[in-house]
Amino acid sequence: VMIALLLVGILPLVVLSSITTIQPMRVDKPFYYTQSFSMLASKSVSGESESESGDSFIAVSLTLDKVVNTEDAFASAELLIVPEGMYNQIGYYDGDDHVVCCDEKAIRDGKCSTPGTLILHRVKDERFSYRNVSFTGKKMLLNSRYNVKRDGQYYVVVAFCNPATKNAVLAGQTAALNPHGHLPAGVFGLLDFMRALTAVYTVLMLVWTAKCCQYRRELMSIHVLISAALLLLALDALAHWAALAAYNAEGAAARVGTALTVLLDALTSALLRCLVLVIAVGLGMSRATMGPLFCRVVLLTMLCFAVTLWYGAFPFLFPGSASVWSQLPSTAVDTLVYYLFLSWLGDTMDELERRSQTSKLGVFRTLRNASFVAIAALVAYSAAYGYLAAHDMLRALWKVEWLLNEGADSVFCLFVVVLIMCLWMPNDRSVAYASHLQVATDERHDAEEYAMPEVELQSKAGGKVEVASIDESRSLKPMSM
Repeated sequence: VMIALLLVGILPLVVLSSITTIQPMRVDKPFYYTQSFSMLASKSVSGESESESGDSFIAVSLTLDKVVNTEDAFASAELLIVPEGMYNQIGYYDGDDHVVCCDEKAIRDGKCSTPGTLILHRVKDERFSYRNVSFTGKKMLLNSRYNVKRDGQYYVVVAFCNPATKNAVLAGQTAALNPHGHLPAGVFGLLDFMRALTAVYTVLMLVWTAKCCQYRRELMSIHVLISAALLLLALDALAHWAALAAYNAEGAAARVGTALTVLLDALTSALLRCLVLVIAVGLGMSRATMGPLFCRVVLLTMLCFAVTLWYGAFPFLFPGSASVWSQLPSTAVDTLVYYLFLSWLGDTMDELERRSQTSKLGVFRTLRNASFVAIAALVAYSAAYGYLAAHDMLRALWKVEWLLNEGADSVFCLFVVVLIMCLWMPNDRSVAYASHLQVATDERHDAEEYAMPEVELQSKAGGKVEVASIDESRSLKPMSM
């Protein structure tokens, strides 16, 4: 509760990319600001609310004012809203430097003709919005609106290219509305995905609860842990769905909703890592308690919670900072969990094989093989994603941006949870595994050491025990228990 209150207090109002406040920025020299939007074209939609109107547009409202009232001020501001094709044609490259403003060198090189302005190359059949104002010290507004007629990526560009710019401050707000609402086009698919994921986890939780009620007398701690994990997963998906739906309707996310999703993400992630570790040591299958590993698992779970909480809150606490400071701890902890899982799983399988528990061993072999497949798929996905990012090919996949990020992680998590449910579902087999040791029936290499004498057995007292043979002519009947 204290952590949730702390998050609510310190997290600012979070915006995905629909309504964004541009904090006051001092402009004393040439300056260039851009912001991108994923947009779908306008369409006819019947509805009364703004988010159901079917309109698709980008709106910008800026304010120019003096920094110091007693000093002179000047700025020549250019405001553009352009599609991606025109955005890529702004300026030119001089080696590794991207030059966007027209200066003496650019004029000599024939790149432009008007000094102190943005180098803009128009693209045929491309619509765009352009405004240019001169600020001389009196507070002024600069507004623009662009109606989207075609799906794609669009950019808001604010440029101050005049070298005489001084004593000016820029502030304002940008807003984007898609036909479906305020969610960016590349994220909108996540809304329906989270709705479906909530339904899937709810059904899984109901099935699991029914099985637990059926075998309530034989439930163990591992079943309780799986129940808690399913409940958190369902609540987490529901919280994300509700937050996305609210954002799509209003255009901004509240602190309480953001704090709740970050907190649930951290709790769910930590509990799932705890679950896979206790399963790796055979809890509920080959052992009844964790023993000396209990403290290590608890400490590691707490570490996972702290790191995941830091990873989720970092973009909101330090906007614009390098994400490597949040990714490194998370990657390190995940690597440690994977290592311990495979190591402890191998130890458990070795112990079961040594004790000739072949039936239980088969369950853990299934778990190991499925884990290898899941990890291999995760590594392949990460490699493919890295390749696409390195070659700047992700832009073409902006409509499925949600699937490449949150969607892929959620599918991987769902696979792991379903696998654990299938292998540890309360049933007659699992109860027998947990309550009994399998009698070794495999053939031994030293068979003659265990061979039974054909006629008699010698007793320790020196006497002998006669072994009667069975009359094969008589019919055999099952022994009553």
